[in-house]
Amino acid sequence: MQKFSIIVLAGYKDLFGGKYNIALQQIHKYPLQVVLLELVNINYVLRGNTDLYADMSVGAQEKLLKKWMGDDQYILDLYTKLNSFSKTVKNQQVAIFNRASCLFGIDYCYRNLTPTNNKFIYTRSFWIDLIEFCLACNEVTTQYEKITYSSAVTLLEHVNAKQALLNEFKTTSNPFLLFNRYISLITFLQKHSDYQAHLDDYLNSFGLNSKSFIELLILLFFNKGQKNHLKFFIHLDKKESPDAYNLLEWLSNITLLPKKHDLDLLSIYKWPVFKYSKEKFVILDVELLLDKVYRQFINDFYFDFLKNKGITYQEYKGVIGKFFENHIASEFKEVLIQIPKISYRHTEQLIFGNPKKELCDIYIRYKKNIFIGQVKSTNFTDEQKFQGTYEFYKGDMERFYKDVGVSQLVKTIEWMFIHEHEVDSKYCNHTRIFPAIILNDKFFETPTMPLVLANEFKKRLAIVEHNFTITDLIVMDVSSVERLKAKRMKKGKIFWKILWKNKASGILPHFNNTLDLLNIKFHKAKERKKLRTFLELKRN
Repeated sequence: MQKFSIIVLAGYKDLFGGKYNIALQQIHKYPLQVVLLELVNINYVLRGNTDLYADMSVGAQEKLLKKWMGDDQYILDLYTKLNSFSKTVKNQQVAIFNRASCLFGIDYCYRNLTPTNNKFIYTRSFWIDLIEFCLACNEVTTQYEKITYSSAVTLLEHVNAKQALLNEFKTTSNPFLLFNRYISLITFLQKHSDYQAHLDDYLNSFGLNSKSFIELLILLFFNKGQKNHLKFFIHLDKKESPDAYNLLEWLSNITLLPKKHDLDLLSIYKWPVFKYSKEKFVILDVELLLDKVYRQFINDFYFDFLKNKGITYQEYKGVIGKFFENHIASEFKEVLIQIPKISYRHTEQLIFGNPKKELCDIYIRYKKNIFIGQVKSTNFTDEQKFQGTYEFYKGDMERFYKDVGVSQLVKTIEWMFIHEHEVDSKYCNHTRIFPAIILNDKFFETPTMPLVLANEFKKRLAIVEHNFTITDLIVMDVSSVERLKAKRMKKGKIFWKILWKNKASGILPHFNNTLDLLNIKFHKAKERKKLRTFLELKRN
């Protein structure tokens, strides 16, 4: 189960009292590939390529320290400093190693270190410098938890903005769900008259098609057949696997883009592979590689190709929004197909009235239970993430809550009460409504985001007349719906029990945490079958 427990990152100043830039500069004397490999290894210890969740336990932290320096006096003194620091933060768990700081460190090394062909000898001094470099990286990344407070937002909204950035680095993706989401996206674009040819030309520009692209990325991700025990290392002979080699060349052909801020990591998001030598490549981060099949693929397709064809971002954003609505509607259909006597409508099927209005994006009814959902492909920009609390909410709280679907859900309930007979057959006494927003960006999957959105929803709902029993707002993302297919729902009550469990599981969580609690992961057989069908693979 994925837990968003409170873990405090220890900074260089917290333990040693000095300026962190000294520790950053200390690493400059080492070869690029040496430091880079150690940072990548930290990432893989915390989360391997087959792990669904990152391991931020004390044991994982100690494993790295002991492997490097055993019971060296420096490590014993470090434990003392960490324990002392923990007491200053109410005895919360403290950590040195984490994904956000590793990624910043990798980007920093690209920009400040040089490679060498000379053999490197690992010394005690190197390990000390590496540990203190990681502490310095923590200090850089955690400065974004101190973004400016604005009186235009509530305290909870402010705390949410502070925590959201680093929490995004904690969220992980299920590879099978992501690979199949790519298939859905590609299928949608290939059927779109304005984008089919563009998509083919884009993939052909690096010698692949839609099928070979995902097939090769799957092989790279799982990295089977490699003799080296380091799973992030890929040994590849160009003559034996020319397509895979060319893909790795493309993924490692990094251009160091100008940085807007310290945590602008676009360069390694776009090129998540390091070319170690002629036939050796290093996967910098498994999550970054997975991003190349969906989130980063969507961005790359536009900014590296479509933009030069005169297509506006607004136009492209509308197309991706349409895909997302269709994908969610299709996934819900698969979830509900097992349930008899259930009423399910979506998107255009929910148009009613004169003038015409769309009730919501997803409408599910079973007896007295009704699920209403707004599907939103809203994304966060860098300006929102880094410039301050008010900017986090786009400088316009009303617009923010509209963009994420809160305002529309309140309006949906109002319309259901006023236009009951136009919307559906008569509602039963004590009709129970489960309102939900389904979001595309994993940035929303943070501990406090559901509570922020639910509080605003409740506040707005309080001034709307209705006679329904309405549960707390449910916050989902695309993977939430995809994971629901793993649960057998031949009985109609099961779906509603899962929704109700979201409230019963404690402080209002993201729906994925509720699925974790119920051990609903993903339907392996269905997801693998979809992959095999697309790739035209025969079952072994």
